[in-house]
Amino acid sequence: IIIKRRKANYKTLMKEFSNIALLKNRKDNFVPFGFPIKIKDRKKIAAYLHKNNIFAAHHWPELPSSAAKFNFEHNLSENILTLPCDHRYNTKDMKLIIKYVKEALKS
Repeated sequence: IIIKRRKANYKTLMKEFSNIALLKNRKDNFVPFGFPIKIKDRKKIAAYLHKNNIFAAHHWPELPSSAAKFNFEHNLSENILTLPCDHRYNTKDMKLIIKYVKEALKS
């Protein structure tokens, strides 16, 4: 049931956010823990989600490399936000996440 729910939640988010999904192509045996998206204004959007009790993780806040030498990696680290989609969430939770992400993207 854990795998089934994670895949269903991921599929629900992909349906709504395929345009900003970081991992567009995944294999059938892929079992997600989160749904990474690539967006601008990550900090603002994360703050809005956190304010609405949705924990969206950001990764690699500080990279141990030069931004000049690793420009792509630094850009990626500043624009990735991972939405929750693990087995603890149900359809109602996914709808709330979708609602608040859409609101945050509009603001």
